[in-house]
Amino acid sequence: MYNFAYIAKIAACIATTASIVACDSANITPERSTALLDDAEFSNCTPIEIDLSGTRLLGHASANESTSTVDVVIPDGFYEIHLYYEDEYHSDPDQADQLNEIWYLEGKNASGEIALVTNHTDDLPKDQTSGNTNVGSYLLEGIVKVSGRHASVGPEYSSIVPTYNSIEPTKAELRPENTTCFDPA
Repeated sequence: MYNFAYIAKIAACIATTASIVACDSANITPERSTALLDDAEFSNCTPIEIDLSGTRLLGHASANESTSTVDVVIPDGFYEIHLYYEDEYHSDPDQADQLNEIWYLEGKNASGEIALVTNHTDDLPKDQTSGNTNVGSYLLEGIVKVSGRHASVGPEYSSIVPTYNSIEPTKAELRPENTTCFDPA
């Protein structure tokens, strides 16, 4: 008699190879099917990290209103997106509050059309020099390029961001919302 976990692993083997005959002919043992399952889930469940560091966004109508465009390979699917940022000058106690140090992620498809505009990040708290914001879950399809843009730039945000300050996007992390992801520990 097999337990449920073993049956699920064999099912994953079948799905991965698309044939029970292929699993049998490859002599897939319970240990081997576990390794295949772990490999498949690791590749499907590992967050995608996109380095956006190096550009301090200064806001609307400046030369630095967006980061460089980064080419990406993102499998289509639902992702929870976390945006990371910093401003090393932000916590200077002699400086006035810096408001609207916020940005969003923009993605384009192969035709160059905008296919993703995330929500903007939270404003960087006065007593911190770095932070991150979960900006929500999105269905990503055909995204091949991304860039970070200051929230004062986008038409959705420019009316709500009348004043703004600089912020440096550092990373976008895309966490797959795959229901088969689990903690193997």
